[in-house]
Amino acid sequence: MEVTSFIVFTSVEGSISISLMGTDPMLHRKGFGSELLFHLFDHAKKMGFNKIVALTVPPSTKPAYQQTVDFYIKHGFIIEKEYTELWQSGTIQLMKLLS
Repeated sequence: MEVTSFIVFTSVEGSISISLMGTDPMLHRKGFGSELLFHLFDHAKKMGFNKIVALTVPPSTKPAYQQTVDFYIKHGFIIEKEYTELWQSGTIQLMKLLS
């Protein structure tokens, strides 16, 4: 069996926090990441959570991460905070409220 896409998450301060997510670069734009997120949204709601948070690198410091930010925004996340003191290049915190 081959892993095409994965997501790692934890519960922090009453919300789900995506720790790590990835898809084989050869399989980008085929819907695997979207499908994982949809399953996570359903799973989180069933467990009683109403918020999902993800941290990523700001595209202003590493342009390759614009694709990551765009992916999350496409799935209903908004940029909630920007931290300059986290990681060497800073951090963007994205958030999605589950309905």
